[in-house]
This record gives sequence, C-alpha cells and structure tokens, in this order.
Amino acid sequence: TKWPIQECKGVQYEKPMLCSGTTVGTRVAMLRYLEIMYAEMKVWINDTKCRFNINGDDQSMHNYLFYSGQLPFANAIPHRSGGIVNTVGVDGARTWKQHTKEQQELYGKDIQEANKVPYPGANEKLWIGLDYNFTDEEGFFIEADGSRSRVIHQFDRFGPQFHGMWLNG
Repeated sequence: TKWPIQECKGVQYEKPMLCSGTTVGTRVAMLRYLEIMYAEMKVWINDTKCRFNINGDDQSMHNYLFYSGQLPFANAIPHRSGGIVNTVGVDGARTWKQHTKEQQELYGKDIQEANKVPYPGANEKLWIGLDYNFTDEEGFFIEADGSRSRVIHQFDRFGPQFHGMWLNG
C-alpha cells in the first residue's frame, strides 16, 4: 500500500504499514474516523491518479490519514504487543510462502502437494511447531511476551496447513 500513497498524494512514509482491517475505538472516535475516512475515499474516487485496481485501497488511505496527522486521536499498537488484536497476516504469508517453497525445492512437490504438508513441529495438538514462536503449547496464537492473543486477524494467511490442522482439527 506504499506506492498508492506515493502516486496519489506524492508522499512516502518509511514507517510500518498499519492494517485498516482492525480499527477499534470508542463510539465517538470510530464515528470521527469513519467520517474522515469517507471524506478521503471520495477524494481518491474523484482523482484519477488515486484510482488503483487493487484490493486494499482502504489500507492505503488509512495509512495516509494516520501518518499525515489527520487522525490525531488515533494510536498505532505495535505488532504482537498485547493489544486487542494480533494481526498475523504478514507473518502468516511469509511462513506459508517459505514452507511451500522449501517443499517444492527440497522435495520436488508441486504447489498442491506442498500445501498438504504440515508445518514442521505440527502434531495432533499443534498446527505449527513451537520453534516458529507464533503459538503456545496448545496451539493458541501468542503475543511477543508469550501471553495468548485475544483476537486474531488474517489467520488465513498461514494457508491450508492452518485450516486443515486447526480449523478442522
């Protein structure tokens, strides 16, 4: 979502990308956020250099508004720091991609076969090994300090290995 901000607004922020999918706040703060976000969406829709054929334009707008100081009432919660939501999408996508690539390169599996191979360390209780440091001994997602995460966002990014082992358990 960095390049849409650059193309649309002519600015670039060398800061962590924030996920707009889990925006939480008080009633007053959320209503104000939605008002500001809606106004920005109208700006992007009406400006041809701000139209992109991608999923996630809302995330670009969300980051632009936050980093340009237009959401002074908002706070970014650091990743896996004990906030209400643990957004695992980037970790999941990287882990799934690496696991699939290893299965293909080391064992000659095609993508369908690679996606059937459980993550290393998975067993009847764990969908992924403890060495990854994403879960506790019972397979629950954890924060950096080892406490259990309250809410998980984008767990699907871990791929079929997660779905098959944990969701269908």
